[in-house]
Amino acid sequence: QLPLSFRQIDMILRLALPLSAFSIRQWWENEKSHVQARAWLNAGFEVDRKGVNFIGGWVRFRRRTRKI
Repeated sequence: QLPLSFRQIDMILRLALPLSAFSIRQWWENEKSHVQARAWLNAGFEVDRKGVNFIGGWVRFRRRTRKI
């Protein structure tokens, strides 16, 4: 598992996450139709089912164990 704060993700990407990433759960869905999800899925990760915490400002990724 790889928990990252939204701030850490901003620093890794060298750009700010869109405002929707801070409040809309669907933004973090593991849907290949979402360009951001394709990035983490292609890197071999997926967002953990309960791995988004808007109040704490973090998301938890895990290694993919199944094909999406």
